[in-house]
Amino acid sequence: MPTYSNQFGRPHYYDHEIWAVNGRKIGTVRVKPIGILWKPANQRSFYSVSLAKFAEWIVDPNTGAQRTKS
Repeated sequence: MPTYSNQFGRPHYYDHEIWAVNGRKIGTVRVKPIGILWKPANQRSFYSVSLAKFAEWIVDPNTGAQRTKS
């Protein structure tokens, strides 16, 4: 295999679009090393929360979040 002088950079974030069963876009979740961002469909900007705040919130019993089976 040849050696290359250039390479692709790693992505700085990952976007995941959320779609309803009827085919309508609900919004976009963006995952970054420093936080979680949410953008509702047809909006221009994201709402964001730090990863530390998200981790604190998701394990709080008041959220109703449950562990996955796998």
